[in-house]
Amino acid sequence: MILQYTAQAASEIATTTAIEFEAFERLLQSKDETGDIYTQNQQISLGITQRIAGALSLLGGVHIFWRAYNRRSCAFDRIMLGLSIQTILSGIYHLWGNAAVPVGTPDVYGAHGNVATCTVQGFLIQVTMVVPFYYIFLSCYSWAVVMQSNFDPSKYEWIERYIHVGVHIFPLGSAIYLLEVNGLNSNGLYCWIASLPHGCGDDSGIECTRGPQNPRMMLWIFAVMPAIFFLAFPTIIMVTLTLSVYLREKEGNNPCEIPPAMVAKQSAVYLGSLYWVYLPLFVYSGLYYFQHIKSFAVAMWVSIISVSLGLWFAIVYWYFTTEDSTYACEGCDDEANVGPSTTDAAGSGEQSENTENDKPGDLPDLPPPIARKKYIKAKSTKALRARQSRRISFNIFDGTASAGDFSSFIFDGDSDDEEKDQAESKQWDMCQEMNQL
Repeated sequence: MILQYTAQAASEIATTTAIEFEAFERLLQSKDETGDIYTQNQQISLGITQRIAGALSLLGGVHIFWRAYNRRSCAFDRIMLGLSIQTILSGIYHLWGNAAVPVGTPDVYGAHGNVATCTVQGFLIQVTMVVPFYYIFLSCYSWAVVMQSNFDPSKYEWIERYIHVGVHIFPLGSAIYLLEVNGLNSNGLYCWIASLPHGCGDDSGIECTRGPQNPRMMLWIFAVMPAIFFLAFPTIIMVTLTLSVYLREKEGNNPCEIPPAMVAKQSAVYLGSLYWVYLPLFVYSGLYYFQHIKSFAVAMWVSIISVSLGLWFAIVYWYFTTEDSTYACEGCDDEANVGPSTTDAAGSGEQSENTENDKPGDLPDLPPPIARKKYIKAKSTKALRARQSRRISFNIFDGTASAGDFSSFIFDGDSDDEEKDQAESKQWDMCQEMNQL
């Protein structure tokens, strides 16, 4: 009887050992084939690259914050102000990097944290998904500005409050859920959506000791699907906006006379930045979900481009903002702010704005040469600025002109007529200066 039980126990142990060894062998094979474990040199490279990109994103967020804070009287800039705060925090979390990973985590170089630091980093990174939500909802804002309100701030600024609230729903809700299921763990680079040990769950035959048993499904729901949404949703909105403006112009019902070509160009800049930033993350998550591959090259692509998102968004925001904040909130219906004489001069290019306004009796009580110089310069500068505020285009996000240096860099020689108009404005300014002699 004793020998029978001993033989049965030995058989069970052998069977269990064989199953565990087979599962472990499959895990090692999976890691070797998929690159789930990066070499130490690769980890060092990814860690350094991630921190440099995080620093660039941080600087970009600071620039957006500084620029948006100085222009915060406009709804578009207040939305970018909210985006900049989360961008700054995202840069800080990526500067933290794999130092938040618990000490002793296998195959993670530079781990100095614990479970608590890892969970906090993963939670905060998930919350900073607010940044892309802010950015993609600018497409809805642009639709309201162009199509619903005709660049009238009183008719489109209502959408701002809903954007500030709505962008936090999914990031905060998903972060809380992942926290509840212990789904925020080291993924080899930093702490985000993962289960432990690496390679566990799903069809691996390895039970996850921490986190859900379906980590790839969690990654699909909370990373891949949002990435698809970040690219598809604004693309649909902006393409529809461009077509709508085109049809409205074709029907002769385009009160602002904003050309469809300019809407298409500005939409391309806006959408191009989204694809540039989130395509690497989409490819990385897709490869891991569908083919169980963690490519070092794609991971480096993500670390360089996706992590430094603040830099790219700062460049785009620079393009979409004017140099002169005086005209920051003026739309196409604000010509009354310029005055009839200025508008006439800007529209006709004649050498006189309004001769009645140039009468010496209307000048302030200063010595004639000084008074005339200041008076003419003020009026010509106002005319030139009003001209320039309409010279290149309307900003599709608030109706102001995208007349900065970066606009010239992207669309250099966009229109010969625009360059001619600028030359005429400068000539008008010089003629006014000469009139004092």
